[in-house]
Amino acid sequence: KLEITPDKQFLAAGGNPHIRLYEIANNEHQNPVLTLEGHTASVTSLGFQRDGRYLYSGSEDGTIKLWDLRNPTYSRSFDAKAPVRSVTLFSDRDQIISGDSAGRVTVWDLGGNGSRSSDGFLHQVQPRKGSTGGCLMQTSIQAVDISEDSRTFVAVSNHGTTYIWDPISQSAGTGDFLSEDPLLKFRAHPPGSYCLHAKISPDCRSLCTTGSDGSARLWDTTTWELQQNLNAHTKWVWDAAFCADSS
Repeated sequence: KLEITPDKQFLAAGGNPHIRLYEIANNEHQNPVLTLEGHTASVTSLGFQRDGRYLYSGSEDGTIKLWDLRNPTYSRSFDAKAPVRSVTLFSDRDQIISGDSAGRVTVWDLGGNGSRSSDGFLHQVQPRKGSTGGCLMQTSIQAVDISEDSRTFVAVSNHGTTYIWDPISQSAGTGDFLSEDPLLKFRAHPPGSYCLHAKISPDCRSLCTTGSDGSARLWDTTTWELQQNLNAHTKWVWDAAFCADSS
C-alpha cells in the first residue's frame, strides 16, 4: 500500500509489518527517512491527516493505529478484533472509519467525541451476508471511503455489494449515520467476481471501484449510474487513484 503526504514531500509504503517513509525529491538517498514499527502483520491501508500531522493505518493484525510522524512508535491503537481491510478519516468529526474481514464497518473516536468506552469505539454496523452462487457467504468489507465534503460514505464488500450513506443528513440528532439504513445498495462488479478497492474522487463527483474481473469502474455519485468501464487490464485490478484535480 502506498500513500503520498499532503505536501507531496514523502511517500509512505506499507509492508509486512512495517511502514516506511521515503523522501520523494531525493534521488540520491533511497533509504527510508522513517520506519514505523508496531503492526505485527501486513499493512492493508494508509492515510494522512489533511495537514500531514499524523498518519493512520490498518492491518491484518486486527488493529488501526495512529502515528505522530515525529516519533517511530504509534500514539494510539484501536482493536477491530478482525483483520482490517480498509480505513478512512472522517476529518470533520475527528473519527476514523474501518472495514474488516468480519463484514463490519466501525467508527472510532480520535478524541473528544463522546466515546462510550476507553477503547475509542463509537458506532458499528454489519451489512447482511452476501449471496454467491445460491449459497450464503460471509462477506468482508473490502473498502471504505468518505468524500472530501463529507456528504458521501461508501463501504464495498469483497463480493461487490456497494453501500452508500450520507454522513451529514443521516446523522442529524444522533451523530450516528450507520444506525440508518444505507441510502442505496448496488452491485459494482459482476456476480462471481471480487471487488478489491474503492475510492471517491477529490471533486466528490465519481466513485472508482476495481475488481477481479480486470476492470476499474467509474460511478456518478449523483445518479450512481456507471460512467465508464475501464477494462484494459487482463488480471485483477488491486488499486486505483485519482489525480488531484479529478481529471
